Amino acid sequence: MKEQLLAFAVLGSIAFPQLHADRAIAAPEVYKVELREIARPADNDSFAASMGFARDRGRSEWAVVTVTDGKTVTIRHATRIENMIGMSRWFDHKVTAIRMCNGESFDTNDTKKDCTITKGNTVRLPAGKAVNDVSFDFKYTEGGIGYTRNVQISPEMKPEGK
Repeated sequence: MKEQLLAFAVLGSIAFPQLHADRAIAAPEVYKVELREIARPADNDSFAASMGFARDRGRSEWAVVTVTDGKTVTIRHATRIENMIGMSRWFDHKVTAIRMCNGESFDTNDTKKDCTITKGNTVRLPAGKAVNDVSFDFKYTEGGIGYTRNVQISPEMKPEGK
């Protein structure tokens, strides 16, 4: 029995790489972009405010842009809230719509003409374009309020782990 399992393991390790030798399997590229940081004072707490404490020491918003297979882009919005003793909590917000626009026309008068709009949190890059060739406007909901943010990955930005 042990010999049969060993034979299957050896054959599997030889056969599996050959099945995928004709195509490269790339790991997803993840870009985390801080959109803004907001310091919030202590609301309705005059004692804490007089001592210099803030109820929430800071909030920061992030766009997490994941590129799979070099063509599919998924966006997630995340908010980090830090309390007065330095503990952080993360809240993820699903993106409900994306507008992807050609990044080359960003500074001209026709900035929103060459765009693709999709519902949901995923969009496919145009043929021949990389993630840093386009910009993304995306919608999400936080606390029952709809928001729109924009993110563009610069050519200098490297994905996590690279």
